[in-house]
Amino acid sequence: MVLENFLYGFLGNNLIIGLHIRKQLDFLKKILPEDFRGREMHDLGCGDGKVTVILKGILKAKDCYGYDTNEKLIKLSREKGIKTEKMDLEKSLPKGELAIFWGVLHHLKSPREVLKRVKSNFKYLIFREPLKKGITLFELGKPFRAEQIEKILKDSLGDYESYIYKNAIFVFWRKKH
Repeated sequence: MVLENFLYGFLGNNLIIGLHIRKQLDFLKKILPEDFRGREMHDLGCGDGKVTVILKGILKAKDCYGYDTNEKLIKLSREKGIKTEKMDLEKSLPKGELAIFWGVLHHLKSPREVLKRVKSNFKYLIFREPLKKGITLFELGKPFRAEQIEKILKDSLGDYESYIYKNAIFVFWRKKH
């Protein structure tokens, strides 16, 4: 975790937004349920904000907040106009309308517990996680295998929609009324 934080602080979380991420963002545009648009967005683990800005546009978010633990990334995110706070997601979570995790769960020590808390703090959740298939290049943390993430989702979310796109899983969850 210390090495990850150092590397992210030194390099940012995305030197560039690679073609594989751009294709995933295009895929998200195609599968995004309409009721997830136009909401107040909270990017949990926003990093330097490059992807957050794109997600805000895709979601047509009415407001955008970001959270990260790395001071340098928080500064970069703020420079992109994101209202960013320092927050350790393992210890506390904001409350709001829509939460997004873009490649963050595999960095957490207790993703099940964090997802359970997200369910009580938000009405909507979107997440995208890389899937471990053989050797996973360019992905720090410990990406999950498909069966691992499915178990975590069932244990913590219950009902959800999921889509696999190449080496990533996309999940949409909404609170039942």
